[in-house]
Amino acid sequence: MKRKFKVNWHSISIKMMVLLTIIIVFSVTTMGLTSYFIAKNQLTKAGKQELYHIVNSSLATLESINNQVESGQLTIEEGKEEARVLLSGPKLKNGEHDYKKSHFLYKGEGYILGYDANFSSQVHPSNPVGDIPEDTTNREKMVKGSLASTIEDRYVYFDDKNDETGEIREKISYMEHFEPWDWYVGLTVYEDEFYEGLEVVKFIILWGTLAIIIISISIFYVAIRKKISLLKEVAISSINIADGKIKATNLSESRDEIGQLAGAYNKMSYQLLELVQSVKSTSSHLLDSATELSAVSEQTLASSEEIGTAISEISLGTQEQASDLENINQSVETLTQSIDSMNQQSNIIKEVTGKSEKLSNEGNEIVSSLRQSNAASLEASEKINTSVKSLYDKSQEIHHLCRRLKTLQPKQIYSH
Repeated sequence: MKRKFKVNWHSISIKMMVLLTIIIVFSVTTMGLTSYFIAKNQLTKAGKQELYHIVNSSLATLESINNQVESGQLTIEEGKEEARVLLSGPKLKNGEHDYKKSHFLYKGEGYILGYDANFSSQVHPSNPVGDIPEDTTNREKMVKGSLASTIEDRYVYFDDKNDETGEIREKISYMEHFEPWDWYVGLTVYEDEFYEGLEVVKFIILWGTLAIIIISISIFYVAIRKKISLLKEVAISSINIADGKIKATNLSESRDEIGQLAGAYNKMSYQLLELVQSVKSTSSHLLDSATELSAVSEQTLASSEEIGTAISEISLGTQEQASDLENINQSVETLTQSIDSMNQQSNIIKEVTGKSEKLSNEGNEIVSSLRQSNAASLEASEKINTSVKSLYDKSQEIHHLCRRLKTLQPKQIYSH
């Protein structure tokens, strides 16, 4: 199965070759057309100048013959007939003239014409003398042009039908007025005969342009093929990096812009690969550290649970101590009420009662402080233990004091 050829119009090489083709076609066409029209203009000018010289040469011949007529060497009719032979060529048996042998031809085809004031033919290779066509429009234009004051205005353009092909083509004529015989003598040719050689030039320009395009594109393709391939390799490597396929490249480097791009890309891909490897290594270390941190966190959690358990136990003991202190406080209040009921309470009992109230308040403050520090750390727990021990000692003193007070009689208390 044959592989179907497909042109990638998005390819930079195709775009550059299309652009090159446009530039070549534009340049060559512009230069060719400019040269063609300049050459056409120059050839037309040269052709018109040649018509001018041929007509003036024919007038000089007529002038020479007229001199012979005026000198009596020839009659007027003999002079006119001799002029027709000299201008239109030797006369044939059929009455026509062999204009090919005339010395007054333009490119072997353009022949001398002559008309009188009635537009009748006086000089013509094939038309009989005195011939007047039904349509004299073109003859009228030529005769009128011959009377113009400037040479340029004596050139007359008109359309004429070619007798051989039937094609209507533009003709140009140049005529002068020969006053002695009242003849209007001139020469007509198809305008394209001035530059008929340029048709070959047009084909040369056309085929030359085509050849230049083919040769230029071939040279251009050979010259940039490696550079375009290098750009394609850079594009493919870029797509691979975008897809996550990172690897170091070894593209061909050179001193031009594309070679410098390849060198920069090689360096970039190498550094990018090192960066990716470094990131992978760092990620591996981070994973190990995270594993270790997780183990430490588990140990810390276990220690925190043990500390929580210890604090819970301390809190439970503190609550029991607080309950005992509340009972003691109630007993002290009852004792205070009993002492207050005594009318003969002494200053010593008041002092003892004041101390008891002070100690009770201190106990309440300590209990409140213990309740607030339940969420503290192990160090706070140790402080609480110290405070609780101190409170316990004070409670013992109060307890012993209360027992002593119970055993004493009022008189003894007063004596003390």
